[in-house]
Amino acid sequence: MMRNDALSKQVTEAARQRALDQAVADPVRPWSDDLICVAQRRLGDTAAASAIAHALYGAAVSRDLRAEELALLRHAAKASAVVFAPQKLHRLVADPELHPHFAPVMRLASAVHIWMRGDTSPARFNSLFEQHAATLIPAATSHYLSISAMARAATPWPLQYALAMHALRRGDTALLDLPWHPLVQAAVDLGRAGSAAAARAALESFEADICAQAYVSTAPLDLRPFLPACTAQNVRVIHCEGRPWKDNIAFCPTLGGPCTLAPNGPARLSADRSLPAERWSVLELLDHAGPPPMAVFPEVRPGTGLRKNEELTSRLGGWLNRLNRIRPLLKCSHEGCGQTLITKKGYARFLASYPVTIFNCPETGKGHDRDVKLTHCWGCNGIIDSRKSRYQDGMSTYNVCLNCAAGERNAATVGDTCPHCGHGPMRLGRSGPIRHSPLGLHCTRPGCRKVCGLNSNTRPYLSSRVLRR
Repeated sequence: MMRNDALSKQVTEAARQRALDQAVADPVRPWSDDLICVAQRRLGDTAAASAIAHALYGAAVSRDLRAEELALLRHAAKASAVVFAPQKLHRLVADPELHPHFAPVMRLASAVHIWMRGDTSPARFNSLFEQHAATLIPAATSHYLSISAMARAATPWPLQYALAMHALRRGDTALLDLPWHPLVQAAVDLGRAGSAAAARAALESFEADICAQAYVSTAPLDLRPFLPACTAQNVRVIHCEGRPWKDNIAFCPTLGGPCTLAPNGPARLSADRSLPAERWSVLELLDHAGPPPMAVFPEVRPGTGLRKNEELTSRLGGWLNRLNRIRPLLKCSHEGCGQTLITKKGYARFLASYPVTIFNCPETGKGHDRDVKLTHCWGCNGIIDSRKSRYQDGMSTYNVCLNCAAGERNAATVGDTCPHCGHGPMRLGRSGPIRHSPLGLHCTRPGCRKVCGLNSNTRPYLSSRVLRR
């Protein structure tokens, strides 16, 4: 067990001042390369080790320490799995003669380490950060050095987001001025926007970064809590798409019906700044920014008519939900290719203008995908891929959905054409001999007999339609 008398080897006042001067001159220099190496070997996590080492750097600089002091801190890093346990932190922070901000910085380093090991959620880090905020706000340069280093080392952007939102609510300008992850930076700029123009610029920066991420990866984009989450049951989307409708009721396009507003239901359409800072969304950020962005927010895109913040969150949430569904399809189907399809309008323009866009493979050789049309189906909210849906509505160039047989947005023509063979008409009926089997459309052409329209979102429409023959 580490004794307080061993910890009493304090840094002299002159050495402490030199440490602060060096922090200003070189704010990201590791506290001790040797300490980082030891921590990396112990933790097996470069980011966590870097955060811990940088936090220790906030208290002193290696060349200003005596050999015994350096050995003591090196031992602390080596035994971090034990020492950084919250109930044993007193072993390192019991000595009042150490740097006055050493204790809270070590606790924050502990939270970073625990969070990155997966032992707890970001909420634990946030609670520790909030708990010690009063101590950290008036801290000297070394405090900001430590927090800056930990923020940069915390590669998962949600942890950076939590740090930034706490700083935004407290008005900690020194911390907010640090460089952040692009998504976090856009959120900070939105929360500090003093005009509608500044708010628009922050949102454009947010969209540009999402476009960059979407282009290089097919992993689902999860922007919670920046965009409100969808918590409705039996809904397989990440972000809320609820739109203002009636008192205490939102309209959910995914459910195709009403959804109760928060706090009594899952739909969040208004700001609630009483929420913990780490749960702030674009709604709270716009509310925090003040009257100009709230009262004079112009159309998000010319011609869309979307002005209210509630409609903005619905648009952004729906945009990301559709993007998550469509991105796996944006690959060339030619054998051995697999490149991301592009559009003449540019990828960012596609994200704003989808539901109908033409895509091409960057390779122009024979067999590569050309003129691929991806369309959002109005009937079942699915995606119509022209590479699979070969037949078009007879009244337009709209490809017929393989899932629900919907063509152009005209209920009377659903089922006129079989999306599998191009013939018709189709017959409305059960998909099996059982009385309660799903209701669907059956192709009447011998040799096809395919069934579609089994999606639960389309059954109510199909059951009430009179299909044209």
